[in-house]
Amino acid sequence: MNVIIAGSRGVTDYEINDFREMVQNMLENMRKYAVAVLAVGVVAVLAGGVGIMNVTLATIFSRIREIGVRRALGGTRADILVQFLTEAALLGVLGGIAGIGLGLSGIRYLSDEGPETVAALLWWHFPATLAISAGTALLFALYPAYQASRLDPVEALRYE
Repeated sequence: MNVIIAGSRGVTDYEINDFREMVQNMLENMRKYAVAVLAVGVVAVLAGGVGIMNVTLATIFSRIREIGVRRALGGTRADILVQFLTEAALLGVLGGIAGIGLGLSGIRYLSDEGPETVAALLWWHFPATLAISAGTALLFALYPAYQASRLDPVEALRYE
């Protein structure tokens, strides 16, 4: 809404501009972009989690005899569970580090303003990203690790 007040001689004395609608439209567009980015992020986290679950399952099936030996030598179910969860968390952290590196490279490459845009990232974004990736890895590896910990040592030693 623009209001122009004209003086007595037809000359504009002052002009009042109201940018509320424009600001509201900009905020609405920002909300739409935030929702779209959130949706893409959730899909990426779920895809990464499924990938980590598959890697954990493949690791368990390829190491069934090792699990049997460890259990036969006195390893507890908790030891097996912690072993596979630790491996999955490490895989998630390494994936998070790679993702941070690729994300920073992408920001620098795609930004119109140059490296100044990267300054919008705060220091806590990086540990939060690593925590999310490690947490996702732990969450998705929990079931396969639990199944590995429940293996019978005798059956695991017999597995070929």
